[in-house]
Amino acid sequence: MKDLARSAAEVSKSLIVGHCLLTTVGNLPDQYLQINENLAPWGLDVPTWKFFGPNPGIENTSIFARLADESSPIGQWTRIDRDHQRPWHALLWNPGSRRPKVAFDATQQIRKMAVQLNGSAAMIEHSAPFTVLKRFVFSKISPENRALKHQIMILVTRPGRHDDYSYPAYVSTPVNRSSNIEGASTPGGE
Repeated sequence: MKDLARSAAEVSKSLIVGHCLLTTVGNLPDQYLQINENLAPWGLDVPTWKFFGPNPGIENTSIFARLADESSPIGQWTRIDRDHQRPWHALLWNPGSRRPKVAFDATQQIRKMAVQLNGSAAMIEHSAPFTVLKRFVFSKISPENRALKHQIMILVTRPGRHDDYSYPAYVSTPVNRSSNIEGASTPGGE
């Protein structure tokens, strides 16, 4: 009887470890191994990132800016990096992640507004999300260029196994650092 209980315990441990291993492999970033289709076709549902949210993120959103003054209306697009240095204690406490998260949320709101408002630059560029994004972009631009006008672009890419694509979700008119929302107050001041 002890042998049967010990065997049942070992089988249970093996199943749990195997399930955890398949779940981990199935959730590796940018992996194309379809666990449910290739490794577990017998119908075992291994939780994936879709398991944790009703609208999972399947697209990458990048922020770009370029110099756009009167003498040179078209400059080279430069990617604005949202990442920040993560210290060793970031797993427990990471206040530096707030600014990139706010910038990401602002880009998502602008993407929605671009669809709802049919790309109306006047409405979008006088909104709170655009002001937040603009402040974030100008904080990342070199100090000698902050006084000049820039265009801001939100570029969406969707990586796929066979069909990668990208498109600009929104491209602003030339804006400068001091332009602000008329009639609205924003936290932090200019």
